[in-house]
Amino acid sequence: MRLCQVAQLMDELQRFAVDFSVDPLEATIVGGDWNSESLEEIRAVAQATCRLEAAPVHPLLFSSVDVPTRSTSSTLLRRNRIDYIMHSEAALRLVAVPDAPRAAGCIPDEQHPSDHVPIAAEFEFRSREGRRRHIADRFVRGALRGDFSKPLQAPGIAAAFEAIGAPTPREAADRASGLLAGDGEREAFEALFERGRELTAEDFAEAYGRRYLLEAPFRESMACAFAFFDVDGDGAIQPGELRDTLKRIRPGISDATVDDILERADSDHNGEISPDEFGAALLRAYSASLRCNRS
Repeated sequence: MRLCQVAQLMDELQRFAVDFSVDPLEATIVGGDWNSESLEEIRAVAQATCRLEAAPVHPLLFSSVDVPTRSTSSTLLRRNRIDYIMHSEAALRLVAVPDAPRAAGCIPDEQHPSDHVPIAAEFEFRSREGRRRHIADRFVRGALRGDFSKPLQAPGIAAAFEAIGAPTPREAADRASGLLAGDGEREAFEALFERGRELTAEDFAEAYGRRYLLEAPFRESMACAFAFFDVDGDGAIQPGELRDTLKRIRPGISDATVDDILERADSDHNGEISPDEFGAALLRAYSASLRCNRS
């Protein structure tokens, strides 16, 4: 599955969630042939595209977990994994990964009529309370410990506030006590928030986003996406590279939208986007998305 198809899939998931009033944190599983050995590159570029476009996107794009499976394709040149099962970890707990058939040689063959080996996974639905606690734990691990392997988006921040939010930092720390490792983390948790006024979901978003923007996962994802847009590898994204790449990923994107992205990203107006400008544009987009906590 190429980037254009990933973008279309995320659009349809988001549209379905909106049209049928489905909680965006509800259990979601996507499985199939992604036609890529680099799942992280697909994720990084798709995330950057959605953020630059400021398009509503399903949280699965940012917080999905890949089920660990074996190679699913075997040819004369390589044996690799291009099929994936992605799931929303907040709502589903991976229970088991059944053994997949092993291809002895090139497929298809007599034993494997398809050119892909089937994969499977077994899940257990988390209870509503279990889901809330899982998301609250991810908030704590990120805001306090810098663990952003699967960063929360706006719906997740709102759910974390629902789970452990309270009028004051001290009361919020009381609600989160089971997730905090001792008095030191309790004090650090309280210090995340301004004292003297009632806490809101916006305060949770600010505390989480402030730490996320300093950590390696964001920088690594940004660098991967930048390299994809910088087609000629000269260290800068030219207007033509931005336009052509966006239109390959989002065929329906308008020229006006591309021009607006270029205008916002090229902060020094020298006609190209540097790595720092690209990163800053993604930072602004992520911060803005967290401020829309109830969307």
